[in-house]
Amino acid sequence: MDKKDKITGFKKAWFGAITTKDEAIRAIKEATSGFYAVAVIDILIGIFLWKFYVVEGIIYLVIATILRLLKSRGAAIILFLISIAAIISTAGNFVSKTPSGGRNIFLALIILGASIRAIQATYKFHKFPECAADCKRLGKFMLIWGAILIPVSIFSFLFVSIFPYLTLKDEASINNFFKNALVNSIFGLFVILCITAFAITIEGIIIKLRKPKSNQPKDA
Repeated sequence: MDKKDKITGFKKAWFGAITTKDEAIRAIKEATSGFYAVAVIDILIGIFLWKFYVVEGIIYLVIATILRLLKSRGAAIILFLISIAAIISTAGNFVSKTPSGGRNIFLALIILGASIRAIQATYKFHKFPECAADCKRLGKFMLIWGAILIPVSIFSFLFVSIFPYLTLKDEASINNFFKNALVNSIFGLFVILCITAFAITIEGIIIKLRKPKSNQPKDA
């Protein structure tokens, strides 16, 4: 495939109409690849500059992976809401010139565009008749993932909440612990994972309860 074909394929995957199962799957893969790229950038920034960016990168990696594997509309919507929050935060940091905040509007726009494309692709995927069997199978996996992530995220949130009271002796140290940006990011991670888990669980239940469309014979 030459450079021109690659550019054409890229434009179709990101902006073209989605009319087949394969096109929907490709669009989902391209969208999640965008989140993976931003996640890597965030993790690198976190390693060398501000640690809480590592957590942000992990959030993108985990939810994008759920989206990619389960073709989940719920996960796509969660990523869209996160991208809106990122746009608002980025604009606020740019105006206030916060030194430790994200001010790269380009990355914020990438995740916004990727999330919009992911919503479009996942909804198309679940509407195609040829995807019905795949959707039923994915619905079961959504329930499994939800059953795992909900208790894990809740337990982890509670553990981190209790941890300073078990390990720190004075009230000042405990207050400083909860004011730490990295700790707050970790709390955010557990909350977002829990919300995502509930979203895919509800989606899995809806898929499981949905009655298959009966093929009505056409009148002669």
